[in-house]
Amino acid sequence: MSENTNNFTICPENQKEIETLLLTPEGRKKISLELKRKMEVVLADMEPKFLEREELIRLLFLAIFSRHHVFLIGLPGVGKTYLVEALRDVFQDSRYWSLLLDKETSRDQLFGKLAYEGTKTIFEEEDTVLGSEFIFLDEMFKASSELLNSLLQIMADRVYSVKGKHKAVPLNTLFGASNELPEGKLIAPFKDRLLIWFDVPRLQKDSSFKKLISRQFDSTRNFREKFWLEEIRLSTLISKHVIVSEEILDIYTLIKNNMDRACIQISDRKLLWIMDVLTTSAVLNGRDEVNVSDLFLLPNMTWHTEIEKKNSRKIVHEVLFGNENTINKAVIEVEANLNRKKANYNINFKRLFDYLEDFTGLTAEKRFNEIYNNIRNGRNGIQEIVNDSSTLVQLYEFSINIEKLVTENIMVPDYKCLVFSNKTVELIQQHKIVSSNILEEFDVFLNEVDSLSEYRSRRGERRMRKTA
Repeated sequence: MSENTNNFTICPENQKEIETLLLTPEGRKKISLELKRKMEVVLADMEPKFLEREELIRLLFLAIFSRHHVFLIGLPGVGKTYLVEALRDVFQDSRYWSLLLDKETSRDQLFGKLAYEGTKTIFEEEDTVLGSEFIFLDEMFKASSELLNSLLQIMADRVYSVKGKHKAVPLNTLFGASNELPEGKLIAPFKDRLLIWFDVPRLQKDSSFKKLISRQFDSTRNFREKFWLEEIRLSTLISKHVIVSEEILDIYTLIKNNMDRACIQISDRKLLWIMDVLTTSAVLNGRDEVNVSDLFLLPNMTWHTEIEKKNSRKIVHEVLFGNENTINKAVIEVEANLNRKKANYNINFKRLFDYLEDFTGLTAEKRFNEIYNNIRNGRNGIQEIVNDSSTLVQLYEFSINIEKLVTENIMVPDYKCLVFSNKTVELIQQHKIVSSNILEEFDVFLNEVDSLSEYRSRRGERRMRKTA
C-alpha cells in the first residue's frame, strides 16, 4: 500500500481538523496529497480487475470527484455495468441504484410515487432516482421524452419537481449507457449534462482476451483503500483554488477554436464544466495548478458523433504535440534551404573567409564591397535557418516535457508523441549544428573585417604567419 507520509487521514473523526486545513494553501495541499495517495492505491487495485479499462476508470473517478455525469456507449458484454457497479464498493458510505429503461418505463418506476399527509407531500426515495448518490441508467435514451426531460433538471440542479412540489436529491453522478450511439433531437439537451462520453470497446489485445477466458484476472471487489463521500466535497472545494495559467488558457482557447473550425460544437456552458474536470485532475494529482497533461482529458468531453470522436482526439494531439506532416515539411524546407546556403557559401565566401581572395586592380574596392554586402545578406539567410532549426528543436523539447508531465499525471493514460521520429530529431539537431557553425564563421569574419584595407591587412598577417 502506498505509504501515508502526511500523518493525516480523511475520515469523519477528523472533520474539525479538515475544516481548519481548508482555510490555508498548505492545508489544502495536505488534503490534496492524501487524495492522490488514496487514488493511486485504488487505481492499482482496480486496473487488474478490469482489463484494458485504465482510461475509463480514471474518467469515471474524475466525473465523480467533479460531480458531473457520464455516458457510456458499447456493445452488450463489454463491462459497462460491471465497472460502474464496482465503484459503489470504492465509496464506503454511498448509495447506488440502477434501472434498465425502455419505452414502457413509467414515472413511478423512475421517480417513485407521491404520497400525502395532510398538506405535506411525501416523495418515495427508496429504489428510485431520488435516493442515491450514484445512479446507473442502462439504455437511457429508450425512455420516453417526458421522463428524460424530468431527468434533465435532476442532473443539472439536483432537484426533482412535480406538481409544483420540489425536492432536493443527493445525486452526485449519473451514469447513462447505451448499446449504440444515440441520435436525434432527443439527445441534444444531454450533450452538456452528460459531460464525459466514452466508447467502451471490446478487448483489443490477445493477452487480455486470454486472461479473460482463463479467468486469470482479479475478479474480487476487494480494495485496500476506500473513499468517503466527504472526499468528493473536499476535492470540489479545493478545485476552486486551483490556478489556471495564461499558458493553459491560451492552449485551451486554441483547441476550442480548432474544434469550431472542425464543426465540433461545444457550448460555452460545457467549456466551463470541462474546466471543473481539469482542476479536479490537478487536485487528485496533488497539484495546485492545471498543467498541459490535464488537457489530454479533453477528447472524451468534446464529441457526440463518431466523426467528432476521431477529430477531437486529433485536434488535441496536434495542438499539444504538433502536426506530423507540417513538421516534416518544415524539416525538408530547412534542409533544402541549408543546402542552397552551403553551396553559395562554398562557391562565393569560403575563399574570402580563409583570406585567399586577392583583390587587385582598379575595380578591387568595388568587387570587395559587392562581396561584402553579399556576405551580410548571406549571414542573415543563415540566421533564419538557425532560427527555424531552433524552433523545431524547441517544439521537440516541448513534446518531451509534455510526455514527462503525462507520465506523472495519475489521471490520464500515457500519450506518446509520434510526431518526431528518431530520424527527424537527428536531422533537426544536425541542421542546427551545421547552420550555427556557418553562422559563426560569418560573424567572425564580419567582426574582423569592415573594409578592403582591413581585409588586406588581415590577409597579410596570415601569409606572414604561414611563411614564418
